[in-house]
Amino acid sequence: MAIKKTKLSLHEDSDYTILGISCHLSDFRFIHYVNKIKYFNFIRHGDFDYQFKNDGDTFYFPLYYFDDMENYISFYIVSNRSEDGILMNEWRNFDFLLITKNKISDEKMKTINRDIKKITGVLAVTQLISSKKSEIENLLSEIEIYVTEYLVQSKKEQNKFLLKNQGYEA
Repeated sequence: MAIKKTKLSLHEDSDYTILGISCHLSDFRFIHYVNKIKYFNFIRHGDFDYQFKNDGDTFYFPLYYFDDMENYISFYIVSNRSEDGILMNEWRNFDFLLITKNKISDEKMKTINRDIKKITGVLAVTQLISSKKSEIENLLSEIEIYVTEYLVQSKKEQNKFLLKNQGYEA
């Protein structure tokens, strides 16, 4: 009897989109202007620490997060540069990467692209396609883990603060 093999492919169609953004603005100033766009409210979640596989070095990159709960889309803006190096060398010409998690319509993506291009100091906004799909998926997974851990820690601190203000010791 012949054995039947079934191959399971989890990432047949990518559920993320990446925009590369070139600009002369610092990360906090850039985010300030992005947040003036009516549908965004990015919040900084510290510096994302990313360990490079080839040499094991860990670099830190500013990370901002916005969750569009109405449309089930997560947005991340991560600086592609730090004092120590470049996050995605393939896209070294871009200062920031805007990563959307989950499907987003082409029309919405065009609107986001157009609105970011209007920001003074932004030189270029381009949708990026990577030749290193597994590297991008790994980066996205690392970012999601980092944001989840950050949110859990923030919630614990908030609960501790509330308990202390209500007279309970945590």
